[in-house]
Amino acid sequence: MDADILGDYLTGEQAALTADRLFHVLGNPAGEDRAVVERSYALMRASNDAGCYQAVHPLLGRDAQFTWIWIDTLTQDTLCDSTPGTGSENNAAFLRAVSLAQQRHYALLELRARNLLGAAAVDAGDSEAAWKVYLPTIRKFYSGDYPAIRLYATLSGLEEVEQTTPRIRQTLLLQREVVGVLELTRSRELIPTERLKLAAAAIRAGALPEAQEQMRLAQSELAANDGGKSVQGFLAENEIAMAKLYFERRDEAASEKMLDSAQQHMVGEQDTNHERSYAEARGQLKLAQGHADVAEPMLRAAILEEEREAGKGGSESIVQAQQDRTLYAMLAGVWLAQGRPGEEILALWERYRLRILGDLAPVCPDRGLACLKPKLIGELAALGQDRVVGQVVLTDRLLLYRASALGVVWTQVAVRSADVLAAAEPLERAVSSPATAMDSVDLAARRVGSLLIDPLNKFDRPDAAAGTSSHLSIEPDPLLGNLPWPSVATDAGFLGLQFDLQEMPSLLLDRAPAASGVPFAKPPGRPLIVGASMASGESQLLPEVLVEARAVARFDTDPNLLLAEQATEPQVAAHLATASAIHFAGHAAQQDGATHLLLAANITPASGAGQDKPWLDSEILRRHPPRAARLVVFSACSTGKKEAGWNHGMDDIVATLAALGVPDVVATRWQIDSGSAVPLMDAFYGGLAQGLSVPQALTSARQTLIRDPRYRHPYYWAAWYSSGSGRSDLRAVFHAGSF
Repeated sequence: MDADILGDYLTGEQAALTADRLFHVLGNPAGEDRAVVERSYALMRASNDAGCYQAVHPLLGRDAQFTWIWIDTLTQDTLCDSTPGTGSENNAAFLRAVSLAQQRHYALLELRARNLLGAAAVDAGDSEAAWKVYLPTIRKFYSGDYPAIRLYATLSGLEEVEQTTPRIRQTLLLQREVVGVLELTRSRELIPTERLKLAAAAIRAGALPEAQEQMRLAQSELAANDGGKSVQGFLAENEIAMAKLYFERRDEAASEKMLDSAQQHMVGEQDTNHERSYAEARGQLKLAQGHADVAEPMLRAAILEEEREAGKGGSESIVQAQQDRTLYAMLAGVWLAQGRPGEEILALWERYRLRILGDLAPVCPDRGLACLKPKLIGELAALGQDRVVGQVVLTDRLLLYRASALGVVWTQVAVRSADVLAAAEPLERAVSSPATAMDSVDLAARRVGSLLIDPLNKFDRPDAAAGTSSHLSIEPDPLLGNLPWPSVATDAGFLGLQFDLQEMPSLLLDRAPAASGVPFAKPPGRPLIVGASMASGESQLLPEVLVEARAVARFDTDPNLLLAEQATEPQVAAHLATASAIHFAGHAAQQDGATHLLLAANITPASGAGQDKPWLDSEILRRHPPRAARLVVFSACSTGKKEAGWNHGMDDIVATLAALGVPDVVATRWQIDSGSAVPLMDAFYGGLAQGLSVPQALTSARQTLIRDPRYRHPYYWAAWYSSGSGRSDLRAVFHAGSF
């Protein structure tokens, strides 16, 4: 335990192993269990979650002699379990640990379990839930005489939550408290890290003298800790982060000074994360200083190295590709500054967009990065009268592009990424609640449109007589996350009501044959329609989804219809590979950064217990790829209560389906209103049955829905978006029908 407090986790693990053996010799099973728990803690702190779980999980199958050991086992096992969903803030094991600790008056164990609940909420990005957990924990701490390290865990969790909010001063105050509390503990090894976080918070708040002092103290403390190579790398990492913050504040001289220092600390180091981050920071600085020719080879070399390390592509390389976004974005800005052709710049950006879908980047001659240009030109020619628009958001500028059969035109706007995000966030909040006044919605929608659409060429309503198309594809910059594009507005109105709007994963994504726009014969499989009204883990039934699922089923003569308790993971998985189309109506949850479409538990007669993972997610879709599906629709219905933590896209599932070749996907960005879902789906599938494309049918459905005064607010229709090719003819799958 002393070793763990001092941060010497290897020694802590070895001591716990020795204690385990001694207790075994003495015939003391409670001591053995306690030693195992301590060993699992040391492994967890050493970032060995697999070893931690392997050590502690067997204890759950034994009868604990002491309740406090059982509480520790519950929390430790859940904390180290990498299974999706186990880190949820409503995890049953965490809640049980809190309850047991309260019943037995184990105050320290209760504090620890509460902190783990709060940490789970932080990981889920649910700031409201995190505060609800952490505030009572803080009150509990101050009501007694407890070790300061418990308060540190709470305050550091709150500080992490606040990093994602605009409350800059609150972040600074919390981080000051974190450092102050740590100074009261024996965990001195944690202080330099938290000082550097405090320095970063001070820079954001404009407290530069405090930032400089905390940076100096952290460097002094790290240097006193033997000054080894690990310290040098740690300093480099934080100096690069500081350089980026200085750049955001337009202090280029301070940014360059930090980068020079970081470069010295990186000498002899083999850390690709530091090298990537350094190239990003130095590249953006040189571009801002007008030295694009200096930035170009540095950024290009960093990208080539990242692509080499990514290996053969696939799902395991997607996370690394996502981390490389800034490198590609910066190089796009550099190429634009150098006057490179628009098609070459877009070929570079499409290279990145394909990588985040799991595709392998092609090797170009002469260490180039634009060899996708010929394929791009072919795709542009196939657009006909259609248009594709997109964005590349940089720290100090915004790049916009408009692609058509005539070529690619880039526009650079002097607006910073912070301003773009500050405009996008209010729109996301405004349209995801029906209580927001329309004046506020209109103001937020128009603000985003003025930044992202107007500079390209103010779009008027499409005019077929003038030879323009009503189809508009958008390639959103992943940095914009959940921006609800249907609710973005120009002077002519909302995009989702003006255009047949389609979000496109990549212009160059290989399409299934059915995406060409040519009607296809009746596919061998049948539509799969899921009405998951009995979601496992949810206490409230969803009878509305049964109405929706049965209504959708009427558009096909012989669908596979799974309702209520039939909608289990094994049943759904069995039909995925052959389904000609998939419609899911039910409840969605965001856990550990992944979307779970909740299903009924698969209860086996032998055990009476659920034997499957009662949800549909990207992992299951990759195991059972729906390659015959021409369309997948995810209709995440509301339970009638406010879902404060569920305002996110299904981007992970949508991207997975795109990578698997599904031509068109329709999903929602927030829990939609059940009352409006039925008429909207009625109009949508009716449009498909009449030969409309997916974006045409969805736009027509939106226009139909707003004729009802109850559903004119964008909350009811802007959550729905389509992603893919927008060219599938689905008359062979869906026939004329009526809800």
